[in-house]
Amino acid sequence: MNNEIDWFCTLGVGRGLFSLEQVKALLEISPPETTLMEFAQGTLDNGFTADVTTLQQVMEEAARDAAQVGPCPESVLASPTATEPEFNPLATVNSAQEDAPRRKIAFPGKSSGPKPSLPGDTATADVPSSAPAAPVVATAQAAPKPPVKNGDYEYISQSHTYPFDLNGFPNLSEVEENPGKAEELVKQFLQYARSIKASDVHISSCSYPHIRRFAINYLIDNQPILSKVAAEALNMAMLNQAQVDQFKETLELDYSADLGNNDRYRVNIMKHFRGVEGSFRIVSDSIKTLADLGFKNPEIIEKLTTYHQGLILVTGPAGAGKTTTLASLVELINKNREDHIITVEDPVEILIPSQGCNVTQRELHTSTKSFANALRAALREDPDIIVIGEMRDLETIEMSISAAETGHLVIGTLHTSSASATLDRILDVFPPGQQPQIRAMLAESLKGVICQQLVPNIDGTELLMAPEILIGTLAVGKLIKEGKTFQLGSIIETGSKKGMISTEESFLDIYREGKITYEVCKPMVKTLAKLKVLDQMHAAGGAAAYEQQQAIAAQSGSQEQTKKKGWFK
Repeated sequence: MNNEIDWFCTLGVGRGLFSLEQVKALLEISPPETTLMEFAQGTLDNGFTADVTTLQQVMEEAARDAAQVGPCPESVLASPTATEPEFNPLATVNSAQEDAPRRKIAFPGKSSGPKPSLPGDTATADVPSSAPAAPVVATAQAAPKPPVKNGDYEYISQSHTYPFDLNGFPNLSEVEENPGKAEELVKQFLQYARSIKASDVHISSCSYPHIRRFAINYLIDNQPILSKVAAEALNMAMLNQAQVDQFKETLELDYSADLGNNDRYRVNIMKHFRGVEGSFRIVSDSIKTLADLGFKNPEIIEKLTTYHQGLILVTGPAGAGKTTTLASLVELINKNREDHIITVEDPVEILIPSQGCNVTQRELHTSTKSFANALRAALREDPDIIVIGEMRDLETIEMSISAAETGHLVIGTLHTSSASATLDRILDVFPPGQQPQIRAMLAESLKGVICQQLVPNIDGTELLMAPEILIGTLAVGKLIKEGKTFQLGSIIETGSKKGMISTEESFLDIYREGKITYEVCKPMVKTLAKLKVLDQMHAAGGAAAYEQQQAIAAQSGSQEQTKKKGWFK
């Protein structure tokens, strides 16, 4: 069979573009010399799909994969007993497919009536002359990913030759014969990703490997698509026997991998319907200062670490750098105080050697059974500072607040998008009858909330910090007690002298500096007054031009006032 058509059927079925039964029926009547273009046209002619755009994308991928990989390793047509893959929630689903009328299967050029056609189609197509022309798209050929402005990006283009080939295991016997090869390959890949300042690596069955760099996900498409055997061998290569047994039992696993010389990774391995996937988060090889992380006024946050009791919350979406900020706070305390710090993490990512403080790092599942167990035990271990990697449940949150009230400084993280949402999240986990008591405890113990987001700069060469900072003042405590957390936004707006800043203002500041575009900034600005200022800056051609216009207007207004005074002399 034509490799391009085989890939086309496998990719199209996997994305819900058409069904396995439909393409099998079309294959039965297709001549041996059928081209990919003709076969794709057949799926349109017979009403299998009306999504021409997605169909063209699948054609291009099929042609590229056939040229680079050869026969499809996971072909849905390979076995007569093959069945359709399970539903893939990430696939592009063609809603028009359900509504398409069922027709008798016909090969291109042998059906009649109006029909959509692909650009470059050579088959006879009875399309009325008044029909709109199909959009012009690239032909179905492998096209290299263009280099990006920064030179480092060229490593992710097709023109680069990698020092490794991840598809090193075409069959199970090779894995058994050379068990160390998989570990060597995955280590080379991870170290390569670190060298180009990537943040994440994905190794998945039936897919190209991926690298996330400055929040942008790159497909490394000059590496072969990984077979099930290769993906499983690579992802399981660094596991010990206990971890292998745990993965086989639970079908997912979190752990930390240490390759030596501060080369550490946070890893999640999971099973999906096509095989095994591993997500490798690259852990920073050094502990950065708050200024290095991008906080404009780090002294405000540094002051929070001087308290001997209370609660500090570091929040934000996944991948916002919460763990990195947490390590910076712990390192700051470690250098400037002489205390006992206990951390509970899942897993331990950044290793923090003891300096002025005694730093004890505990890891979930290997050092303790749960966050709650570790917290309960910590109160008997003479800690001064307790660091909670994630405040996940009611028991952990309740014990954290209690510890903050009983003479400990507690630093924890949550997945929330704003300061007010953070406090609402904490309060909402408690039963209604317990919430007044928790409000009072939280109002007394809260020292600050650091809610951070990371955004790529305008040319994609770094990530910028856009934090929201709330300081636990008397006014904040009063609103928490009264259950008026929705008013915290106005407290942040008026608390700039105390170091508070809103997410909106952080994004506006970055836009004023010319580091992000108007299109990136606008969705993050909700307040009408700030939105008006943003629109005016954009209309003026940027922040600098807008400020110049404002200065000219202010000078003109001053001169007009002088003239008016002269009239009344």
